[in-house]
Amino acid sequence: MYVVLIMMAGSMLAVWLGDQITNKGIGNGVSLLIFTGIVSNLPSSFISTFNNLVDTSGKAGD
Repeated sequence: MYVVLIMMAGSMLAVWLGDQITNKGIGNGVSLLIFTGIVSNLPSSFISTFNNLVDTSGKAGD
């Protein structure tokens, strides 16, 4: 029951924050929040992709 209440409160906070961003004229608030979540994962995705493509162990070809 508490988990549902916490998730609902978090969702309400996100919607309120998105409305505040929209009202300030910065842009579409909810879209900016989603965009921020996606962009925050990019550095780790690039590092993971780089490590999968490049051998960083320093060993000569085995």
